[in-house]
Amino acid sequence: YFLVKDFRIECFGVQWSEALVVAIIALLLYPLGIPAYFTYQLYSHRHKLRSDRVLARFGFLYEAYRPGAYLWDIFEMLRKLFLTGVIVILYPGEIIQVIIVVLVNLLFLVIILVERPHLPGPGRTLAAVTYTGICLTMLLGLILTSVESAKNYSLFLDIVLVGVNGGIVAYTVFV
Repeated sequence: YFLVKDFRIECFGVQWSEALVVAIIALLLYPLGIPAYFTYQLYSHRHKLRSDRVLARFGFLYEAYRPGAYLWDIFEMLRKLFLTGVIVILYPGEIIQVIIVVLVNLLFLVIILVERPHLPGPGRTLAAVTYTGICLTMLLGLILTSVESAKNYSLFLDIVLVGVNGGIVAYTVFV
C-alpha cells in the first residue's frame, strides 16, 4: 500500500491525498482544459479569424483547414486524447480494447473523408493517408492478437505493417 514511484508515501494517507487533489486537477486541466480554452477562443473570434491579431495568436490552430472547419484542430486534440488516454482505461489487456480502437479509428477515417476539413492539396491527402495508416495498423494489431493462425503469417503481416507506416513516412518527407 505504498506509492510505486516513491515507497515513502503511503497510499490513501495524508500526503497521498494531497497529491491526489493536484493530480486530478492537472488531469482535468491539461487534456480537457486546453481544448476547452482553444474552443472558446476560436468560437468567440470566429467572425474575425482572418484579422492579423487573431491569426497571429491562434492561426496555428486553423490555417490548414477550410474556413468552416476552424474547430477541426480541437477535434484532433480530443481524438488523440481518446486514442492515447481514454482507451488505456477501457478493458485493459483485452481484445475488446483493440476492437474498440479499430472501430473508433474507422469512424474517424470516415469523418475526415466525408468532412474534408483540410484545405485542398497535399495536407488533405496526408491527413487521409495517416488516418488510413492508423486504421490499418490497428487492424493488423487486432489480427495478430486475436487470430491464432495469423502467427503463421507474422512475417508477411510485419512487412505489411512496416510498409504501410514506412509509406506514410515517405509520403510525409515527399510532401
